[in-house]
Order: sequence, then structure tokens, then C-alpha cells
Amino acid sequence: MLFTILLHCLALFIIGITAQHLPITGAKSGINNNVPPYRRDIRELQKDNVAWSIYIQALITMQTEFQSNPLSWFQIAGIHGRPYMPYDDVPIAPGGWLYGYCMHSSALFATWHRPYLALFEQSLSHYAQKIAIMYPSVSRAPYVDAAQNLRMPYWDWASDPRMPDFLNTAQVIITTPTGVQNVNNPLASYKFQGLQMNTTMFPSSSGASRGDYFLAGAERTIRNPDVMGGLPNIQAANDKLANQRLKELTYLVLTSAPDWNTFATSGTRGISVEAIHNILHSVVGGQYGHFLALSYSAFDPIFWLHHTNVDRLAALYQAVHPDSWVVPTTESYGTFAVIPGSVSNENTSLSPFSTDVQGDLWTSRMSRPISVFGYSYPEIQYWNQTPQQLAASVSSSINYLYGPSNPSRKRASGSRRMQTTWNAATSVNKLAAGGGAFFVRFFLGAIPADAETWATDAANVGSFAVLATPMQFADQISISTTYFELSLSSALRERGIDGQDIGGTTKYLEDNLQWRIQLVNETVLDNVEAKDLSVSVHEITISLGRQNSELPNYSNNKMHLSITNGKLGGAVQC
Repeated sequence: MLFTILLHCLALFIIGITAQHLPITGAKSGINNNVPPYRRDIRELQKDNVAWSIYIQALITMQTEFQSNPLSWFQIAGIHGRPYMPYDDVPIAPGGWLYGYCMHSSALFATWHRPYLALFEQSLSHYAQKIAIMYPSVSRAPYVDAAQNLRMPYWDWASDPRMPDFLNTAQVIITTPTGVQNVNNPLASYKFQGLQMNTTMFPSSSGASRGDYFLAGAERTIRNPDVMGGLPNIQAANDKLANQRLKELTYLVLTSAPDWNTFATSGTRGISVEAIHNILHSVVGGQYGHFLALSYSAFDPIFWLHHTNVDRLAALYQAVHPDSWVVPTTESYGTFAVIPGSVSNENTSLSPFSTDVQGDLWTSRMSRPISVFGYSYPEIQYWNQTPQQLAASVSSSINYLYGPSNPSRKRASGSRRMQTTWNAATSVNKLAAGGGAFFVRFFLGAIPADAETWATDAANVGSFAVLATPMQFADQISISTTYFELSLSSALRERGIDGQDIGGTTKYLEDNLQWRIQLVNETVLDNVEAKDLSVSVHEITISLGRQNSELPNYSNNKMHLSITNGKLGGAVQC
């Protein structure tokens, strides 16, 4: 009997909805005179007991919904990676990879995730409103209102990198239709149901599934366990997150990326939101956690908080750069729907997300305005401002939330102040560690002898995280270089060097800047073993805005080869 049920579930998963497709609309309730509800910071949402109670119950319902339901947690999370099966009857492209639909190392990275998040939000809103009407009539109204205005929250790891405690507690206290209850926390983990045990969909053989085989038998998702199948080590992950300079990186990408493609993907030179996003996957997941493996990461509830923040940063960038958008680019990696080596543009279909019952698919052009999905963010009030006013307002928010706070960087009203900043730019072959995930860690000063302390040591001034590559498709990868950039200026100031003395700063960096490659399991990989590693240091002129509504300008980029020359992986020529 159980076998028959499993076969029935598997058949439903494969065929999806054959009569008609599921239109992805996002949440449409709560919109008043074209003013949509905000996606709120998870820390703020948690303080609102009514909205929080509705949110938690909606998550629980999604997670416990029958797994063949296209609005269930299992089905929606399964779009990203495993079980590598079609969603909503959207076919696999001939020549595509059997690796899920998710777009990475692509200019479509952020735009693909936008309708994906909208689908999740659509399901969340659907269940929230069903739950709200179950409250007693005398207390129902505020819960109905909260459900109508509920949007998926974001985790702003740039403002405060540590995971809030309530993301990892086993239980949370909420008010349900039957009263105050202590319930299992749906934000801490997702508990797999029967289909997860299917060894075809979730192989447990290392030969069949490469690096994620050990996750196949897990009962629930887990974050940063010390050993395979172990307990989560949240403290260790938080300590590492606190040393990643996420606020500084976020400000750098929002202010220095010259165009959308640079901002969006680690497949272009410079700092990108995808490269920063990779740090979170690597640290929160750890070697043995679900969040590290892109094949499993969307099952972890923190995925949705993390990617909502990535979408928020993308929306902030759009508001400041309204004329910059996707330009045609060659796809290095394949998906269910994308052939490696093909060229994507703003009209490329974002599979498997349908706009209507006929199965017409969303594109980056169509999903460019966040208004089409019925949400906004607190910093983005597009309905009552001109594009110029919105850009100024969002610029002020970026400066306030993520800008440097030290006195030497504060702007003088009415004039632009010129300063010198120092950045380290890095590129490396994604296959450098045999396809596994790794870090390029940067140090100023002596590198600790104990490599297990590198991530949290004061000498570590930043880390470049590279996620695992599906080795079964390695021979189909046309381009495997990934890029990163970090500012060294705040780390220099912490050491008493303001960076304005060019000669003195150059000499200090020549003597003290070092880097090493470290696997996620903290094993050290000699730089000489790394394929195509290149590190260069750049002196850049930064022009601070005349007022808070202006972002800095970056110019006069000069590479200092003497800083990296003679060091393994150091740039030796322009």
C-alpha cells in the first residue's frame, strides 16, 4: 500500500498540472490604491505577534502539505535543485542539464529568483488567509488584516550578520485560533516526508550524486553541523558570519557596480550580489549542511529569508540605476531549461514560472518592476515619487544602512570629497578544488598556524566563497572563471593606515597582504594547486557625495603589481 502511494505521489510530481499551468502572480491581497504591502525585515515581523502568528502557521501548513501539491514546500523547494524533476509540466530543454532550474553564474541570477520568490509568496499568502478566517469572530479582524498584508520577510544579514535566535530555536510561541501555543519552529528546519526517501530522486551513492549524497537520508534540513549527520553548530556559523564584512561588501556592490550584469553575477569582473550571496550559503550551510548544496538549499527555510534580501538589494540597485538592465550574455552553466553556451537576454524564459494557464513563461523584462508581483520594500516607495526622487531616496537609505560610519568618510555638505580606497580583486577557476566548495581567504599580517581559526581570526579581512560545481557536467562548461572584489580600506584603518599615503600603503600591503585557499571543511589547499587563481590590488579614487542622497563615485583605477608580484596566484601583469 505504501509503495502504491509513493508511486502515485511520484507520478503527480512528474506530470504536475497537465490540464493547465499554474500562473505565478505573487500575492495580490492587501494592495490599496496601487500601494502594496512591504516585505518586512524578519526581526521586525517577529515583534508583531499577530502577523508573526499568521506567518508561522502558514509556513507550517506549506511544510506539511501533501507533497504532490504544487503549492507545497516540497514542490516549490524542489524547483531549485533536487529532486531534478519538471515542475508544472514545463519540459526539460534538449541539451539542458538535469540539475534543476536555478540560474547561477548568470546575469539572470537575480531575475530568475524573482518569480521564484513570488511563487513562494503566493503560496504563503494563500495559506495565511485560510488560517486567518479560522480565528474566533471576536478576534478575527486583525488576523485577517495581517494575512492580507503578509509578504515574505527578509533577513538583512548586511545590517546584522548573525542569525537571529528565533531562526534556530526548536519551538516558538504564537497565538493560534485556539489560543496561545508552543509550536515546532518552521524556520529552524524543514522535515522531509516520504518522497525524500526515494533513492532515484535523492541518491545516497557518492558516485551518482557527487558531493550531496550524504544529505539523502536526512530527516530534516540542518545548518552547519560539525560532522556528517550531526547537530547544528549555530554559534560557530554566527561567529564566522560576523567576520565576513558583509555590510562593507553590500555597500561596495550597491555603489560601485557599473551595470546590472556586474551587479548581478559572479561571472563578471568585480563585486556582485551573487558573490556575497555565496558567502551566506557557505557559512550557514557548512560542509555538511543543506544550505551549502544548491541541490538542497531551497529546502532550508533560511533560503527564503536570504533570497528575499538578495531580491531587496537587487531592487535597491534598480531604483538607483533605472536604466541598467540585463544585456546578452553567454551562459556558462546549464539548467533544466538552459543549454550551456547559449546566449541569454532580458527576453529569455525564466522556467518553470508561467504567467498564465497556457504556460507562457515569465522573462526578466516582464519581472523587472517589482510591482507586477504585488510587493515592495520599506526603502522603495515607487508609487509616490518620480524615478529621480526614488533614486535619491533609495541612495539616502543605502548610505544610512550600509555606508561607512567613521568620521574621515563623512561628507561635507555642498562639496565632493576625494579619497583613495584600496580594493583586492580576485578571479579563480570554479573547478580549482575539484568541483568542491572553497574559500579564498585574505589576511593582513601573520596567518594563524591553526587553519580552523582562519574564518574568525582578526587577521582575516575577507573571504571569497566559491560554491560547488556539478562535476558530472564539467566537460560541458565553456567558462568556469568566477570573480570577487573586496575593499581593504576599513581593515587598513583598523591598523592605523588611512590609505591616503600611497607609498606607505603600498609598502604595507606588499609586506602584509596574503591569501590562502581553504576548503569548506577547513583543509588548506596550496595556492599553487589552484587553477587560474589571480589576485590584484587596486588604488581607486572615491568621490563622496555632496549630500546623503548621493552615492560615491569611483574612478582612476590603478593596479599595483608590486603588492602581488611574487606571491602565488598574484597578478604579475595587466
